[in-house]
Formats: sequence, structure tokens, C-alpha cells
Amino acid sequence: MADRLLSAFRGLFAGKRYLHRASNLGDQIAVEVYEDIYGLARSARFQAGVDSIRRGVGPQNKAVTLTRMRRGDGTLGELLDPASARQIEGYAVRRGRIATIDCAIEVKILNKAMIKQIDRVVNDLEKQVANWKSVSPRVGGCPG
Repeated sequence: MADRLLSAFRGLFAGKRYLHRASNLGDQIAVEVYEDIYGLARSARFQAGVDSIRRGVGPQNKAVTLTRMRRGDGTLGELLDPASARQIEGYAVRRGRIATIDCAIEVKILNKAMIKQIDRVVNDLEKQVANWKSVSPRVGGCPG
């Protein structure tokens, strides 16, 4: 069973203080998604790419050809130099510089207070739109 993602996420909190300012935590979580996908073996194309060392995770989370791209947490792509891709013990997906971006993952970990604040802002915006619609039927749609 592929549950590396959940185990890695649990490992951020279980029995220790969560370090919310550590910039590499998202990377640690994101790479586990690819390992779970590989472990599930539902995509022959993904399996072949990983097994042939054509696909891997970029350690800097960017393709060398796309220097202006915003950095994500886990970026999978075509390995630029498969021969120099690093094999990390316990991982099937290798690490190395990538030439393309096939998939990228962004990890955001929010605490309960942050989620409540986001919910409050969304609710306030929804109420504001409802108020505008009660004043003018054209709000939220095209004039007809």
C-alpha cells in the first residue's frame, strides 16, 4: 500500500514541534507523492520513465531551461543527465537536474487559526456579493 505521503506528513508533527519556517519541509512531503504513485503502479508510462531513469525529481525544483519559473516544492521532469542522477536509498524516483517539467507539487500547511481566517474572509466576500446583487441585479453577471 502506498502511504508514504501520509507517513511523511505525520512525521512533521508526531512527537515534536513543527518548524513552520523550515523551507525544505514542502520538498520532503512532495517527493513522497511520486513514490506513492510509483508504488501504486497504476501508470505504465510513469513506471517506465522512472525505471529507465528518464524521469526524476529536480533538486532545485526547476527546469534548467526555465530559469524564470517560480520554484515549487516537488518538480518531476525529464532528467537532463540520467547517468548522474542520484539514487537515494529507499526511493525509486531519482534526483537530478531536469530539462522539462511534467508535474509540480506545491505544499501548504495551514494551522487551524489560519483556516478559520481564510473561511471568514471567504464568507465576508460572499456576503458582500450577495449585498451587491440585492442592490443591482447586474452584479455578478453580464448586462443583458
